[in-house]
Amino acid sequence: VTTMNCDSIQERIDEALARSRAIQEDATIASHLSACGQCRGYLAEQEALFAALRAEGDRPVPSGAEG
Repeated sequence: VTTMNCDSIQERIDEALARSRAIQEDATIASHLSACGQCRGYLAEQEALFAALRAEGDRPVPSGAEG
């Protein structure tokens, strides 16, 4: 069994969120999250950030702001 540290897990979380993959699809991440409150907190923060970025991307560009 390979044990991953928090830095590695957080990188995998970022990659999964960037690809819009469900975190639960990655057994290594899911297993680590079940035991690590720090990474669960990181996941919550990153999910909120990615949701805000997606929402911002859905907003129309104001007139005059187009290059």
